[in-house]
Formats: sequence, structure tokens, C-alpha cells
Amino acid sequence: MRRLPKRIAFLYLPHFLAESEERRKGNPVVVVSGPSPKAVVLDCSGVLETAGIERGTFVRDIERLNEGVRVEVVDYDYLEKVHGEVIDCLEHYSPSVEAQDPGEYLLDLTGTRRIFGRELDTCGKIITELRHAFGFTAQAGIGSNVLIPRLASMVAEDGGVYDVSTPSEREFLFPLSIGLFGGISPSVMDELISHYNIRTVEDLSVFSREELICMFGSEGARLYTYAQGGVRQNLIQKVSGKVLKQELTVSSESNDDISVRRQLFAMILDLCAQMREERVVACRFELAVCYQDNYRYIHKGGVRDPSFFEKSLYDQLLIYLNRALKRRVCIKKIVLSFSHFVSSSLQLALFHDSSQADSSRMSRLSGAFDLIAKRFGKSLIRYGA
Repeated sequence: MRRLPKRIAFLYLPHFLAESEERRKGNPVVVVSGPSPKAVVLDCSGVLETAGIERGTFVRDIERLNEGVRVEVVDYDYLEKVHGEVIDCLEHYSPSVEAQDPGEYLLDLTGTRRIFGRELDTCGKIITELRHAFGFTAQAGIGSNVLIPRLASMVAEDGGVYDVSTPSEREFLFPLSIGLFGGISPSVMDELISHYNIRTVEDLSVFSREELICMFGSEGARLYTYAQGGVRQNLIQKVSGKVLKQELTVSSESNDDISVRRQLFAMILDLCAQMREERVVACRFELAVCYQDNYRYIHKGGVRDPSFFEKSLYDQLLIYLNRALKRRVCIKKIVLSFSHFVSSSLQLALFHDSSQADSSRMSRLSGAFDLIAKRFGKSLIRYGA
């Protein structure tokens, strides 16, 4: 059976933040990171770009705006909702959707021609649907891997689709500026131009992988991969699995550091009780702290020592909460979630190993407290050691 050539599409919504707010409240809008004059512009409506408003500009520098233009502090909860709605829309066109940052989406359109027609036409339909359903301006690129369509979307016009056929990918890459690549530090970019006069992919392609690594270290390997177009073809599948999540609104009376730490421990306690009941442990976590000025601190990653004992998980997560507490602004909400669960089995203490004895003791103690909480309620007893 002949294998179909890969056809990956990249949908880019350049004004996702601003157009999400326009959808909700109307009128041109400037979306900023916070209420402070030192906050920066994250996005603005397309009609305001001609007024000289750019991403990264300080709020204090854009005070003179025309009437009817609103300045809104970014609402991450609303953006996550819209982000999910866009993903639901795209999943009608592709069984494999990789959602990156809000406003950036990869779709695997391989083998969908008999259903929707050419990939070029499919992307056109998606752009039209995003415009009618959400009011989004979008542009798209198509290629055989995840790099080519991303670059193609950058050179496409608003509402346009740039389809790069597989035999033409090298000719497409060569004249592009290396500034279009992501993940390259400003210092390396400056050195490429000022020291070596490397400005395009074609200039970069004459170097071997070893030569680039010798000049730029790990970033040299990335540059070589970009120049050869040798990036992955398969999308990262969305993990569909159980997620245990706790949300806590922090009152103004309990906004000191000690109280916040205590409240995080209470959240971990409840989540651990659920994991013990299901005999699973989490391999990944996400901790989000939302402040009164709507700024968010988010840390996600793997659990270093998977466990369903609250003390172990609290010790591992406390370092990230302490980083969030360094920002001297009152906390409004804490969201903690665990995911990527695996079955748990406790090792029997066959020998006199202190770590195994502690684990066994903690298991018996936690089990006893869980039974008391189930029978008499959580308010009767919270934690013991």
C-alpha cells in the first residue's frame, strides 16, 4: 500500500488576544499584561497597528488613544475557554490537532482529501469558519513537517494560505531570513549577522552540523536542523486522560505567605486522598497562581518522586509556590492539577530499610486518616504525622 505524503497545516491567528476581547465587548482593543503603567502591550486590534502600537510597548507610552479604543487587562480564564472552542472547531477537520500557544495550531491533513478536498481548500474553509464563528483573522501554511507550514504562514497574507509542495521546500526555505526561526537567542542571532554575515537559510546551509555546533553549541544543532528542514512530521497527540484538579479562591484575610502555604497543603491533601482511593499516582502537575492584578504565574512539569502522600508532594511543589510568593501582590486564586496517572504499588518492607519503613508507616497513617475523614467529615481531622 502506497504511503501518503505528509500534509501538515499551521493555522496562525495573529490577533488572538485582541480579537477574543472584541468578540466579547466590541470596539478596537489594546490587551495589556496588567493595570500598572509599567505593564506591556500583549496584543492590539489589527486596525491599531497603523497607529504605532506594538507588542512589548509600555502602557504609559500609549496613553493617547482615539475615543472608542479600550485598554483591557488580559483575562486568561476567558482566553483558555476560547482556545478550547477553537480546538473543538479544528477537530472537525483533522483527527490530529496539536495546540501550541493560543492562536497557533497544527493540523495533520494527511489523507483528508476525499473528505474535504485539497488541503489548500480545507485551510480556506477553516479560515472562513474562524472568521464567521469567532471573528478571528487567520492565515495558514501547508508543508510536509511542522517547520515548513509555520514559516509559510508567516509569509502568507491575512486570510491567505501558502501551500509548499514537498519538492519545492528547499527552494522555499533558502531565501528566508533566519530571523523567522524561533528558539534562537538574540546573542547568537547578532553573532550570525555581525561576525559571519549569515542572513538567510541559504547562507546557513553551507555549514555542516559539526561546524555549527562548534560555533554556537546546542543552538548550532538547532540551526542545522532548521536549515535542512529536518524536523518532526508527526504531531504531539493531545493526552486524553483523567485530570484531578483543585481551585481555591484566596481571601484578603488569608493572603499572608504562611496562610497561602497552608492552603496549598490543604489542596494537596484532598487530591492525595482521591489518588489513594483510586490507587494511582500522578507523573505530572500544573500549578497556576493568579494575582489580584490578573497576572499569572504558571509552572508545569513532571513530578520528581511520584507519590500519593501529601507530605512528599508538598515538599516537591513548595519550591514553585515560594517563587510565586516573591511577587509582592495579593494572590486571588490558586489552581493545582495532577495528570498522567499510573497504578501505584507499595513495596513490602522485606528488609529493615528505613525508607521502606517510613513508606509503610505513612501508608497506614494516611489510610487511617482517610477512613476517619470519610466517616466523620473532613473538618474533624485534617492531617497527622
